[in-house]
Amino acid sequence: MKKFNINTIIVTLMVSILPSCNFLDEIPPSNLVGEQVFKSMEASESALEGCYQSLIGLYSSHFLNFVQGTSVLQHIQTSPEDSWFNHTLYSNHPSNAKVYMNVYAAIAKCNSFIDCAAASELPEDFIVEATAQVRFLRAYIYFFATRIWGDLPLVLDKVVTINQAEVGRTSYQSIYKTILDDLNYAEGNLKTRAQQSAEEIKRGHVCKYAVTALKAKVYVQIASLMTSAAEGRDDQWFDLKKEGRYPDFSECGIPKDNLEKAWGLALESAEKVILEGPFDLEEDYSNLFRFDPQSHPED
Repeated sequence: MKKFNINTIIVTLMVSILPSCNFLDEIPPSNLVGEQVFKSMEASESALEGCYQSLIGLYSSHFLNFVQGTSVLQHIQTSPEDSWFNHTLYSNHPSNAKVYMNVYAAIAKCNSFIDCAAASELPEDFIVEATAQVRFLRAYIYFFATRIWGDLPLVLDKVVTINQAEVGRTSYQSIYKTILDDLNYAEGNLKTRAQQSAEEIKRGHVCKYAVTALKAKVYVQIASLMTSAAEGRDDQWFDLKKEGRYPDFSECGIPKDNLEKAWGLALESAEKVILEGPFDLEEDYSNLFRFDPQSHPED
């Protein structure tokens, strides 16, 4: 009669029994997959941080060169960066593709958050506040993107199929309408800095008057485009002779060629920040560069 090793028998029994044990099935509370994110506060807060984190990838040196110009590249005059220096950047330049990819990766995070949050059963006040923050981020990204490329693919929903990713370009005027829609929602639903401090919301998250400040900047950009057209300037990126290129922002609530309305909206938003916001100008300019957000009144 064969003798069986008792250890072998025990191991065999464990292998056959354990797979059927439900207590071994893990359900991570912070699982960041789709709608699962919004089944817990921990996961949803992590997803919100992820939307802010996307700005780090967005703000690559190449993106800053687009926005700020080539002044930061005086020390670079070798290929392929010389195209920045010589103002000969072409559409399929590697840097252009990288910035474009980072822009839409950040937008995709925002869209996913907004869509999933809408179906969440978490407390409504949290969802509204978080969605307002993310809509601000999306507006912020589209604002810089349209100033680089003009017309853009306008993606406002979570992309789940390849067909949804095949989107044509939308006119820059409609992009500005979307930006203002997002900012108006955010401005109406975000807390002030004082309210955030009282509720111990993390510093660094956008507050109500940060939205108002960006609205002022958006209106200044719109008013500047309208002023250039009214003056007949031919040094702008848009061609006034082509259909649909004229900077008409009627869909943004600004009648065509009404410069007084455009500049007035910019002034109104700017004065709100100055007169109602909690911010003051820093007396010592060098303090703006200290790694201490508590050290100056502009934060």
